[in-house]
Amino acid sequence: MISVTKPAKILIVDDESPIREVLSASLKDEGHEVFTASDGEAGLRAMREKQPEIVFLDIWMPGSLDGIEVLTKARAQFPEVDFVMISGHGTIETAVKATKLGAWDFIEKPLSMDKILIVISNIQQYQSERDEKKALLNKLRKSIAIIGETAPMVQLKQMIARTAPTQSWVLLQGEKGSGRELIAQNIHYLSSRASRPFVEINCASISMDLMEAELFGYEKGAFPGAERSQKGKLEL
Repeated sequence: MISVTKPAKILIVDDESPIREVLSASLKDEGHEVFTASDGEAGLRAMREKQPEIVFLDIWMPGSLDGIEVLTKARAQFPEVDFVMISGHGTIETAVKATKLGAWDFIEKPLSMDKILIVISNIQQYQSERDEKKALLNKLRKSIAIIGETAPMVQLKQMIARTAPTQSWVLLQGEKGSGRELIAQNIHYLSSRASRPFVEINCASISMDLMEAELFGYEKGAFPGAERSQKGKLEL
């Protein structure tokens, strides 16, 4: 079997008792903390009470909520949790629907422990990278914080908060030294694009001869001195 790097809090939601017991015992042997629930309602309660990191969720369950309905509700309530759908009667259509709703993966019964452990390992790696990225972004946000509580500063912060989550183009105007770059950084690091590059172009410092190369890049040998290819700022 494939071992994982650290214990995880895992919830198994399945109406079949043998599935719950066998999968729970196997994951506990791997060092994980495991909880179980027998239907959708109990699964949602367990998510609130136990706060798992990973949920294995059966699609076809008796009761008022099936797995797809639980997934829909849970994704809205617990955005940090990753869900793996399991089913013995799955179809490609169901798998695609679950993935569109935010499921990490879809595993058919009978369950393969090797595949289960690979999925857990992949999720843990993703969660670790996500947490590191979030910590870095929080650090960046603190380092570029806008100081001041005067009425104009409060209004500016409110405008940034409204603008950052949108996909709109933004033009910042102001005299030299007024803080346009700081505002641009705040908009970027408070946006959904925060984990992507923030590329600055100081057009005033680029000569007309080099402007095209800076913006659009160039290939190796395109002109004397171009010893390697370089991406342009717009591509970056």
